Order: sequence, then structure tokens, then C-alpha cells
Amino acid sequence: MITATYSPEDNKIRLYPSERLDEETYKRAKAAGFKWAPKQGLFVAPMWTPEREDLAIELAGEIEDETMSMAERAEIKAERLKGYAQKRAMEAERCAENAKAIGGRFEFGQPILVGHHSEKKARKDAEKIEQNMLKAARLFDSADYWAYRARGAMAHASYKSNPVAVARKIKSIESDRRKAQKTRDEAKKAIAFWESKPNKLDAIIWLGTLGRGFYICDNSPTGSTHAYHLLKEDKISLEEIYEHGTRLSKRTIERLSRWLSHYDNRLAYEREFIKSLSDTKPVSTGVEMQVGGTVWRKVDGMLVPRVIVKVNKGAEGRAVSVKVNEAFDFYGTTLKVEKIEKYDPPTEEMEQSAKASAKNPIVNHSGDGIVEMTKEEYMAMSKYRRCVRTAVDNNFGMYRVRLTLGNDHKLHQVFLTNSKVIGRPVKTESLKCTATPEPIQKVDRIVDNSQPDFYEKAKQAKELANLGVQVVTANQLFPTPQMLAERMVNEAGLNYGETVLEPSAGTGRILKAIYNDYYFSGLEKVVAVEINGKLCDSLKLSYPEIQLHRMDFLQFKPKSLFNKIIMNPPFENGVDIKHIMHAWSMLASGGRLVAICASGPRQKKELGKLVDDFGGVWEYLPDGSFKESGTNVRTALIIVDKPL
Repeated sequence: MITATYSPEDNKIRLYPSERLDEETYKRAKAAGFKWAPKQGLFVAPMWTPEREDLAIELAGEIEDETMSMAERAEIKAERLKGYAQKRAMEAERCAENAKAIGGRFEFGQPILVGHHSEKKARKDAEKIEQNMLKAARLFDSADYWAYRARGAMAHASYKSNPVAVARKIKSIESDRRKAQKTRDEAKKAIAFWESKPNKLDAIIWLGTLGRGFYICDNSPTGSTHAYHLLKEDKISLEEIYEHGTRLSKRTIERLSRWLSHYDNRLAYEREFIKSLSDTKPVSTGVEMQVGGTVWRKVDGMLVPRVIVKVNKGAEGRAVSVKVNEAFDFYGTTLKVEKIEKYDPPTEEMEQSAKASAKNPIVNHSGDGIVEMTKEEYMAMSKYRRCVRTAVDNNFGMYRVRLTLGNDHKLHQVFLTNSKVIGRPVKTESLKCTATPEPIQKVDRIVDNSQPDFYEKAKQAKELANLGVQVVTANQLFPTPQMLAERMVNEAGLNYGETVLEPSAGTGRILKAIYNDYYFSGLEKVVAVEINGKLCDSLKLSYPEIQLHRMDFLQFKPKSLFNKIIMNPPFENGVDIKHIMHAWSMLASGGRLVAICASGPRQKKELGKLVDDFGGVWEYLPDGSFKESGTNVRTALIIVDKPL
């Protein structure tokens, strides 16, 4: 036995089987788009379609109303996901306890004594600690993920009941209904066309323009061929075209009629639903907006007000968008109603000011450089060669002008000689919005107080795991952390056509950041210097576009200067000072140097003087910035521009 239900709340059809489906029925359900939800024990289709409705009626006999609401489903789902989170958290706690038990002999962060008799055992203990803490971190991350999913399920159900969200859904359904209505009207015209028995030429023209979806099954490799090609090549008769065209159009009308009925039912449900949510309807559900009223939109964390100067209405007479007195940053001056967060009715004074501001007449007068022609000549021109544009003049304010595209491929103002002469208007004071922006309250991270903060626990586990083993390399190779490398490239401000130098390329972290930021195609030249042969081989494979020099940078002498230099030199024995000063000598006038150096007294004295002399930036980086690279040396970031 199978029971079928439909929920207008989420527009989904569900099948509840009492036992396992046979193979044929399962394949039919899967082909129709139904998916098995094992935790709920049902098949669900993501949205209603005529085909899915037919299959549900065939299997169940009828489709009943869904008894469980979205909020109830969200609560059940949230409880299930919270269970997952608790399970992962318990597993993570066990791994952390195992690591702590081993840590009784080998404390976190204790350095391994190379050559000491305890080295072998210490390395094994460190490896076990690291494995357990990393596993605990992964499990705490997983617990945090499932807890986040649980919160998201409830938040999603709450959002779906928000009047603004419902209003946007109504807007989308109305749009889909208009498209279906238009296609059905075209199908009715197609039936009338085929019933008129057109000649072959008219039929070919219609198939090549309006009949784009008219395919006929045949023995071609694709299984079907467009009727246009079949008729043009005399592979099908006109009578067969008449028959196929009429049958196809009738099938289209029948299917779209079901869709239109479905849309009407959904609109009726959503409109009644939104009435029950709140007495104050959102703007997009039918509030009568007026010229001079104030609309509010979200822009960069603020609700920004603007005054309406024009209301644009749709086919049903309801507002679909408004034109405002001033642009919302880069969003423009036209605002769709679903983007409006709040609406305030106009005062009488504001309404009169807005109406006066919106009057931008089309001027019509003669003058130097203005093309003269009659109205008939202007209208006879192609629509691609004429237009009306808004003009702004400091002396006359805003007005509109007729333009035409001349033979010189430039736009020229037009004067219609047989139409009324209209001069440019007298300038009026611009319309000002007296309201002030309002901040939007934001919640950065939703925390469920009923659940432990798994995110913080995962963070702590990762930190402990990172302290498990300390190995210091002796070759002074400390790769730049990728986030720091990306910041250095951003600080450099690369521009098109510039030359860039990376004098201590190492493993290529800074080169990678340069590549991600601008791509080598935008720069004239990227030069890198590296003394290690194996690293040079790797860099050649990864970045074949760069000019790579295998040598000591202090011996490097370029043929030309560079616009930007980005570097992380070695720190041993103050050699970073020599590298940075050597790089400074290669920087062109107007160029920028971005470098990492040790933050010791010698660096502060010598490199600090360079920064002070040229008004640069000296920024101490946080302790442990290079911890992942194997050193805890304190570092600083310097940014210096060479004057022109």
C-alpha cells in the first residue's frame, strides 16, 4: 500500500510506502524525480509537476494533504542532527583522553632531544599524541558541523515563515505563471496557424522563427529532427506537418493548463498564508507606494533611505519597481519591490517636491551641432539609430534629449522641425532625503546554549596537536605562511604592466599569491631569485612564466629596476638587513617594497631608519606568525615607497 501527499507549504509530493517497492515501481519513481529519504521512510519529489502528480495518483489512488508542517519537520530533523553532534563529541572526548594519558610521560610542546637515549620513545609518544589530538579535532569539527546543521534547519523553517520570504515566493510564482500563460497563448496561435493550412514557404518560415521546439521522431542518430529541416528537404509532407503541429500544440496547451491551475492554487494559498502572518504586509505584497514616499534598502550593513520619484507598475496594476532620487551606491536608481526592506508614506510637501523633480521633459530646439529633421523622418529611422537619453546641466538641471547615430558613429541631438519647440527647463533644487541611514543588527555566529561549543574545542585540540612535535631545520628556510603571503601581495598593489621581483623565492608561497592575485598575464615581468637548486627545479615546473635566477641574491645585479619588490629574506645573523637594502637599490622611483624582517634591535635601527626617512610602515607581526614554518622568531612587516 502506498499513500501520497502534497504540501503547498514546500510544493513537494511525498510517497509513503508500507513495504519495499518492487524493482519496476522503484525505477519509475526514481525516473520521475522521487528520492528516498531513509530517515523519514518516504520518497519525496523536490517540486510538483504534472508527471509526478500522475504517477502519485496511479500508485496511491489519490493525493492527500500533508499533515506535517515544515516547522514540525525541522524540529524532528534538528533533534536527529543534535544526536549526531553528541555522538561525535563523545568520540572526540575519548581521543583527547587517550592523548592526555600518553602525555603524562611526554608533555605537549616538549622538544625532542636529538641524540639522547629518550629520542626514540619520545618520537613515538609524540606521534601518538599528535594522531589522537588531530582525530579529536576532526571529530569536534564534525560535531560542530552537525550542531550547525541543526541550528540551520530551525532557522530555515523560521525564514520560510517570514513575510518578506513569502512575498518573494509569491513574486517568483507570478513570474512563472506569466511565462506559462505566454507559452500557452503561443501554442493556441500555432493551432490556428496549422488549421489554416499554410503553403510550404509560410510553413518553413514559421518553423524557422516561431517553431523552435517542433521536433519529430525519426531514424536519425539523435532520435529526432527539427520539422524545419524535414520539410525543407521534402522528407515530410505538409499534411503530416499540419497533423504533428496541431497535436504538439494541443499537448502543450493541455500540460500548461495544468501548470496554470497549479500556480493559481499556490498563489491563493500563499496570499492567504501571508495574511495570517502579520497585519503589516511587506511592500511587495500590494502596499500602494506613492511618489514622494521613502524606501529603505540594505547596503553594507545599513538600511539606506531614498525618495521615490516614479512608481513602475506591472500588468496587474501592482508596483514591480520604483525609481529613486539617488543611486544606492553601485545598485543604481531603480529598485525592485522585493528588495525594499521598509516603506514610509510621503508627506504632502515631499510628494510635491518628488513630482516636480521627476518632470524631465524631452527638449526640442535648434542650435549648433543639432541635427534637424521632421518627426516622420526620425520615426522612420531604425530603432538602433535613435534613442532618448537623460542629460544633466549645471545651469538647467535634468532633462531628456532625442539622439541619433550619425555616419561618424557619434550620437547627435535631434530637432524635430514640425514639432513644438521646447527649451531646456529652469533648474530646481534637487530632491533631498531627510531620513538618515539605520544600522542593521547582525549576529556573527549563532550559538546554541543547549550544546557545548564544539568549535572552540576543535580549535584547542588542533593547537595541542601542533605542539606535539618540534623539529628545527638548519638551513634557515622558513616559508612565508600563505595568508601572510597573500596579504603582502595585496599591500604591494600590483598593477597592469608592472615588473615584480621576489628575491628569496624558496618554496614559492609569495609567487603563488602573486599568481592568484593578478595572474602573470597582467604583469610585464616577474623575476625570482633562489639559491637552492632543488627548489629552483620545483619553481620552474610550477611557474614556467617567471624569469628564475639560481644564485645568491646579494650577487644579483638586474639590467633594469622593478616597480614592486615582495620578499621574505633569511634572518640568520642579520642577513635580512643586507637583503632588504640590496633590494631597495633595485626599486624604481614610485615603486613599493614589501618585506618581512626579524624585529630585533639591529633591524629596528637600520631598517627602521629607512622606513622613517621615506614615511613607510613598520608593523610588528603577532608572536608565532612563522610557527608553522618551524621558527618562533619575532618578525615585522615593512612597507616603503620610493619617491618619484
